[in-house]
Amino acid sequence: MTYEHQPYPSPEQPAQPAPPQPRKRRRWPWVVGAVVALGVIGNLLPDTGDDEPAGTRGITEGTVEVTTEPEPEPEPEPEPTTEPEPEVDEVGSGTLTDYDLTMLALAATWEEMDEGEQESICWGVDAFGADFAADEIYDGSDGMLDREAIVDFLEHACADEA
Repeated sequence: MTYEHQPYPSPEQPAQPAPPQPRKRRRWPWVVGAVVALGVIGNLLPDTGDDEPAGTRGITEGTVEVTTEPEPEPEPEPEPTTEPEPEVDEVGSGTLTDYDLTMLALAATWEEMDEGEQESICWGVDAFGADFAADEIYDGSDGMLDREAIVDFLEHACADEA
């Protein structure tokens, strides 16, 4: 018994598969392969050196004349004097020493501190000495401040606080 409209194919009727779609060939792998192959072949060919560098077409070779001026004679060094140059430490001279700059920096910093911070520093100076406190400040400045000026400033500032 066969029915005209069967939802499933019967074993007597073979199912007909859909015809396969023709496969579209990709072209980009061939293009990439051809470009790579041309690059490899171009690198394997020997360089003949006949190529002109860019921008030199029409330039003829010629001689170049090089002119040099004689080197000037070095100036004679001044003769050393036996007197040492005096250190400039005059008020109003416009030149400040490392000691002066350190004292100015410490004074400006000291004025910005509140009274509690100043008392704390002076307590450390009294307890451990000005040299110890100066070493801590000097090490913290990476050697940019004058250590002797730090000691003098701390002794003076903390004597005023006492």
